[in-house]
Amino acid sequence: MKDKLGKAIVFCVAALLTACISGCSAGESNVELIGAFHPQTGVNDPADIVGDGPADTKEWYDTYVSTEKESDTYSIFVVVEVKADDKENFSVGNGSPAKLVVDDTNEYPNIYRSDIYGEKMVIGQYRDKLDSMGIESDDVETDLMGGSGKTRRGIFCFCISPADYRDGKVAHLDWDSVSLDFDLKEIREVDTPSDMVDILAEK
Repeated sequence: MKDKLGKAIVFCVAALLTACISGCSAGESNVELIGAFHPQTGVNDPADIVGDGPADTKEWYDTYVSTEKESDTYSIFVVVEVKADDKENFSVGNGSPAKLVVDDTNEYPNIYRSDIYGEKMVIGQYRDKLDSMGIESDDVETDLMGGSGKTRRGIFCFCISPADYRDGKVAHLDWDSVSLDFDLKEIREVDTPSDMVDILAEK
């Protein structure tokens, strides 16, 4: 009787471990990097300025570029697409802020989300455009049911050190139940966030 009970317990534990591994890895194998960008103007976009014309916009562009260059951090946008697993259900957007870890050393929190007061930490017309394209921040909860074929695109912004941007090798993204590694060389330089939106609109 004890032998049978022992075998039953071992079987149940093994089954639970298998289910946990299956459930935990379901999202990790279904995430793809859509693009990573470093706008020269950082999170600011001259297109948001209602001024006196092209000359005024150019002046703001130069100001934003100078501010980004002189900053002790660079604004890096990362866009991923998560696909529903064939069998397992999982959710994204219902946990703590996404984070980026460079070379297993320096960790950066996502600022492309709402703060504790519900205010958006990254604002601009380009954010509204991205929302309309279905590219949303990490705190928009989405359930991805197994076998549904549903996808969810998420965008993140990390303020990383210039040293990590220049010399870093591998970036590791953690977002709820999904994770992704990518080469920092894949980060694409663009003039403004609006240029990033134009590129993403074609993907």
